[in-house]
Amino acid sequence: MRRIFVRSVMVAVLLMTSPLVGLEPATAGWDSSGSGWRGEGEVWIAKKGRVSLGSSGQCSERCDWTVKVLCDTRSPEPCPFEVCRLGTIEYGLYLDGNLMQVMCLEPDERPVSKPEILDRVKESVEQLAPELTLKHQPKTRTLTQLPTIFRTGQIRLISRSDSLAGVTFTFRAQAQWRWTWGDGSVTITDDPGSSWPEMAVTHTYRKAGTNQVSVRTTWRATFWIEGDGPFDVPDDYTQSDETELRVAQARAVLVN
Repeated sequence: MRRIFVRSVMVAVLLMTSPLVGLEPATAGWDSSGSGWRGEGEVWIAKKGRVSLGSSGQCSERCDWTVKVLCDTRSPEPCPFEVCRLGTIEYGLYLDGNLMQVMCLEPDERPVSKPEILDRVKESVEQLAPELTLKHQPKTRTLTQLPTIFRTGQIRLISRSDSLAGVTFTFRAQAQWRWTWGDGSVTITDDPGSSWPEMAVTHTYRKAGTNQVSVRTTWRATFWIEGDGPFDVPDDYTQSDETELRVAQARAVLVN
């Protein structure tokens, strides 16, 4: 597997210059044009015995390029470069209207951009993140000077592998919890809490009253494309829940 990069500085030798009619630079990811794609940033192509694609330099996250069909080897018309085997489609990777790279893809294959995989990772994290439900023990009310146990019913880590257009990627999302106890104090943990007899997340109230308790889960994700990475997902996924908790005054009772 090899990444293809393009950059705004032209490589020393350009293969040819060709205007791109109807293909304007995209602002993010890929856009299908009907005869190819356009996008920005880094691009991966699954390598399954095809011609080695090489590299045409580096590319920033805002680097725009287009990929369009040069020739379909299944048609009787001759291909301009004749580097692709029969049955594949010959594509050109363009930058500013200049052909930078020739590549061969199967009819059902296509390039995959880094922003495209990033969007898929964000969507997967949102789908896989367990529901947040704030619960506590004791269930009805708690007492001052005694620890109250809290839990969310969630897990610490989401880890998955997936693929897009033959390009495999893996991602991990680590959770962190911010507990607001309603008495002016806040606790941040890497633990989702648990039930008795474990006491992973507890809070002890000093005064009686009714407290509005809330918790926010923040999932921070990273991903790898064909083992290359990690790449950070810039936007965290958050969940929140709250509950009202009555705190009664604990009283000492003398017994014989």
